[in-house]
Amino acid sequence: MRRLLTQALAILTLAAATAAPALAQDWQHYSDQRGHGAFVCPTGPHPSGQRVCFELYCEAEGAPLEWHVTLSGYALDHGPQPLTIQVDGANRAALLMLQHVNDGDIDLRLPFEPAPHEPLLHVLARGASGILYLGVGDNQITLPMSLNGSAVALSKVQPLCGHEDYDPIVIPDHKPKPQADYILGAVEVRDMLVGRQLTWENAGGKAITTYKPNGQYEGLTIDGDSKRPNKGSWWLIDNGNVCWKGGAATGCFQFRQEAGQLHAYRVDGGQDLHLGQVLIRD
Repeated sequence: MRRLLTQALAILTLAAATAAPALAQDWQHYSDQRGHGAFVCPTGPHPSGQRVCFELYCEAEGAPLEWHVTLSGYALDHGPQPLTIQVDGANRAALLMLQHVNDGDIDLRLPFEPAPHEPLLHVLARGASGILYLGVGDNQITLPMSLNGSAVALSKVQPLCGHEDYDPIVIPDHKPKPQADYILGAVEVRDMLVGRQLTWENAGGKAITTYKPNGQYEGLTIDGDSKRPNKGSWWLIDNGNVCWKGGAATGCFQFRQEAGQLHAYRVDGGQDLHLGQVLIRD
């Protein structure tokens, strides 16, 4: 518990000074008197003073691994914070991080558990791009995350920390390039979205919806203190659009991958109305 945000930021400052700007937010690793760690700081050296670093580390060789998130300049609710980790457009893990406060900075930790967490290491090592969703509600922080260098960094730390019977990380010959923007087709919508809780939010409020495999949907529309349940039927068009009917209302949604994030649009009646970024929960 002795590590502070300033240590992680010192590493970031050194990396920024010695690497090209485009590489400053890539994954890096260290092994010194502080311990052994693999980390990425998605914000980079932000002029606002806001900082976030995400790390897997141990304090000494053979010591237990811990997940670690450090923040400066952000507001979060008190208590444990959910951290959802998305890799290449799919949610891969949901961690409940325990919160500590160090001199005003926020320090979130969670012990590494081999059975549920080791598969995540391999996903992070192979992936092209990721997103961190930290917290809930109005204070949720969304951070696109580079996965450049993740395989090398994690493979350096893995054998030095924790249990001996780990599954070694294989460093890929090459990683897939982050996907260009595209519209989800019918197969992707069925595989990624159907049966899962979808949430998006905009100036008009928040929509929470589950499109059930039986062709029915149900959810909730939240506008300030007002909560309105909604339900009806839906069907999938060959082009991937999800069309729906609830009472007298009807419409169609389209889902698009944009800059590594999933977004919803309303596209019926000549509209192309952006509804917000989509958060997927199982």
